[in-house]
Amino acid sequence: MFSTEQFVINQQMSLYIPHVFSNFDELYIANVFEGLEYGRVSRVDLVAKIDKNDNIYNAAYIHFSEWNNSIIVENFQARVADSEKQARIVHDDPWYWIVLENKAKKHIPGERKQRINIIGDSYLMDDNMFEEGEEEEEYEEEYEEEGELQLNDNDKNSIIVNLEHNLRELELEIENEHFEVIDLELKLEKERWVSVNVQYLNSELEQKCCELEEQIDKEMQHSCAISEQYEKAVNDVRHLKNIEGKMIEDLESANERGLHFAEQVSDLKNELGDKEEILEFLLEELKSAENLNHLRSNVKSFFEERKQNDY
Repeated sequence: MFSTEQFVINQQMSLYIPHVFSNFDELYIANVFEGLEYGRVSRVDLVAKIDKNDNIYNAAYIHFSEWNNSIIVENFQARVADSEKQARIVHDDPWYWIVLENKAKKHIPGERKQRINIIGDSYLMDDNMFEEGEEEEEYEEEYEEEGELQLNDNDKNSIIVNLEHNLRELELEIENEHFEVIDLELKLEKERWVSVNVQYLNSELEQKCCELEEQIDKEMQHSCAISEQYEKAVNDVRHLKNIEGKMIEDLESANERGLHFAEQVSDLKNELGDKEEILEFLLEELKSAENLNHLRSNVKSFFEERKQNDY
């Protein structure tokens, strides 16, 4: 939700940074200010300079097409405009820039001629940066003289101290980077050995997988054989059950025939028993009979008695 409160904002203010390392270009500087939500940067002018140690650096001039309406911008502009205070912009913690108000004469775009590129791409300007007939030194002196008027002794000493401090931090950072490189080399060597071990383990794993696949194939074949034997056994059991049913039927039939045969045997035994009795009687009569008439009479009497007994 945008704020409707009005703050004291100087929309005409532009900024001046006395020292910017040459590895930071216009886009980086513009992104820093826009990332902090100070406003919309219209352009950044870089003026290349050389320090007493022949190191190249840039002075930066930041121009805004619009400043944001916020308490942050109001406080920042107030600090920049106060010569007794120092405004700083932390662009890459702990690295920062000292920011001053740009009090150089403002030129209207389109009234300048193209400047010659003498120190790389960081010194490239728009086609209309210089007036007709104006020499390069005039633009450089204008920024340098106006910029130098903004720097008091405390600012200069502070810049020097900050630069020395930054240099020491840079040396420590380089040393730390060196140790980090050594540490990375050790880690790389360790990763290399880990990779070798992984490859070895992968080879063993592939071999075990092949052996396991062969074992699975054998188990599958064995399982198929067992399945076939099981189906055969089931069929045999079914066949045996059929035989058992038939045997039970045959046994029942045999039992019926046995009962019938037993009845026949009983009848034969009864019949045979009667005949034995008759035979024994005849034998006895033959032995004891005095004459044939006496035999006939006794036999006739025996059969008549049997016949009466049957009734």
